[in-house]
Amino acid sequence: MYVNVAFIDDEPVVSLQEPADCRRFHVGVIGADDRARLDLALAGAGLGHLADDGDNAWVSVEGVRRLAVGHVGPAWDSEFAAMVEYAAGKGWLSPEGDKLRAHVEWPS
Repeated sequence: MYVNVAFIDDEPVVSLQEPADCRRFHVGVIGADDRARLDLALAGAGLGHLADDGDNAWVSVEGVRRLAVGHVGPAWDSEFAAMVEYAAGKGWLSPEGDKLRAHVEWPS
């Protein structure tokens, strides 16, 4: 799954794509290569913020759950929990346990 941030007519449209795929996670950006705008879009959607390195983002676990509602099956909660646990083991979960570190794929 991935968080998609598309800048359409200068407005960000944030969505969760391929939510049933809990084996991968990233933030994809379409239409802008602007770190400040991405940071504002993530914050505005209640999803988190860009990490200090600018190549990763901190994405809210609860925000992902909120975006997945109505788009996933009954097994998704346990699959997502396993993904969060895996991320924690790799150091990709915030110390508070509420945000996932996700690589940002910028437009090419």
